[in-house]
Amino acid sequence: MKKLIPFLMLLIFFSFACKKSTEPQTTVDQSTIGKQNGTQPQVADRSNCCCNVVVSSTFFNGLTICGVLVGNTCTVSSSCGNTCGNEQVVPAANKTALFCWDDTCPVCFHNDGASQITIYFSCGGGSSGSFNIPANTWVCFTGDCNGNFTQCAP
Repeated sequence: MKKLIPFLMLLIFFSFACKKSTEPQTTVDQSTIGKQNGTQPQVADRSNCCCNVVVSSTFFNGLTICGVLVGNTCTVSSSCGNTCGNEQVVPAANKTALFCWDDTCPVCFHNDGASQITIYFSCGGGSSGSFNIPANTWVCFTGDCNGNFTQCAP
């Protein structure tokens, strides 16, 4: 009988352990709405605009844009603040390029060529005035979705 008591206790222990593992488990989902990864907001959370940059110069050897929503990370500092976004490269063969940016930050353009170029912005049917970008130079702007761009001081 002394040997039977530990055996019964062991049997009872295993029966509770087995029963507990077969009970249905209820989990509660945790909402992630409103959470952001680090300090960089998600693209959908940003206030953004899209416009075309048009190069009206005859000589054009490419343009790099910093501050767009998609691409490799980049930062350019200007009198209007730092860009917040990524890099987009416009090849020399393409004188018109669509770009999208967070309109709460400046967007900067680098003339990749050896000659000055002139650009303007076309947004939703309207276009801005023209802006000159010297060779191998960054020029930054603040702007809205309607094509109202202001050049940042150098």
